[in-house]
Amino acid sequence: MIIATLIGLLTFVLASTVHYLALAHLHRRLNHEARSGLPIVVSGIVGAGLAHLAEAALYATSFTLLDAFDLGGFKGGQAISIQPDIRGSWRDWNHSMVSC
Repeated sequence: MIIATLIGLLTFVLASTVHYLALAHLHRRLNHEARSGLPIVVSGIVGAGLAHLAEAALYATSFTLLDAFDLGGFKGGQAISIQPDIRGSWRDWNHSMVSC
């Protein structure tokens, strides 16, 4: 359980770092843009969306790692999907997208 907790904390720290770096980069970039209005809003939404996808991929990787080593209670769980026979990385990716 300690290893699962450490992996969870490491994942949280890495996801927070990705989020911070993405927001800091977007802030610097968008403050120096000469444009205003819609292009800046779209750039911000796309940048934040990409950061969230990166975080979801990070959490999916953690869930896959925990599942592979039978840590954290993910082994043998029900698939989070419309189709109950989906297992593995798709289940982890889907769970990560819902969790973010």
